[in-house]
Amino acid sequence: MEIKLYKDYLEKDENWTKTAHELFEVQKMLEHFKNEEKRLKEELKSLSGDTNCHGGDYYFRCEARAGHIDYYRIPAIKAMSDEELDSYRKRGISVWKLRKK
Repeated sequence: MEIKLYKDYLEKDENWTKTAHELFEVQKMLEHFKNEEKRLKEELKSLSGDTNCHGGDYYFRCEARAGHIDYYRIPAIKAMSDEELDSYRKRGISVWKLRKK
């Protein structure tokens, strides 16, 4: 149920607030697990001595990829106007973000 407009936001009911809280908590857990994944990956890399390894059913290896092209360092692109560059731009996207006061 929409209650009132506060600046650019509509104030919503208790069900919306409960759902927002659940999403916020899940996002915090995901951030925790991303950090934990990074920590464990670094530990496993250290234990591997920077070489491909396996143990039990697990295999851990380094896969190298080519770096991204920095298109703005290409002189022909640097010389293009914003309008010219926009003609090559892909369709825009919308992203929803939740934050807490």
